[in-house]
Amino acid sequence: MNGYTHWILQRITAVVLIPCSFAFVVLVLVYLAGPDGAKTTLSAFMPGGLAESMTGFFTNSSSLNTFLVLGGSFLVLHIRLGGEVILEDYVHGDASLAFSLVTLRLLALQVIQFLFFAFVL
Repeated sequence: MNGYTHWILQRITAVVLIPCSFAFVVLVLVYLAGPDGAKTTLSAFMPGGLAESMTGFFTNSSSLNTFLVLGGSFLVLHIRLGGEVILEDYVHGDASLAFSLVTLRLLALQVIQFLFFAFVL
């Protein structure tokens, strides 16, 4: 992957993670306060219809699983891209860099596989 593609993918995953972060806060509110308490809390910050639809989204288990798998996958991809940049900058030696990059990619693949099997199957 060339530098430009790597840079663009980092920016795209960062932009995707912004609404995912907000949705994760809503998910925590629904989990801690229950759907009614989360609706009440969110109504203070956004219109009531939007607050109700967001809490309804997170009480549906298939929507929640889809969000967790996709959001988690984007997060892992973003971490992997950033980790590759750090490794390429600070690990010297071809063999150790290749080993580190392969290990990072395998770790990212294992985490995505865990997310899929934990929340989908």
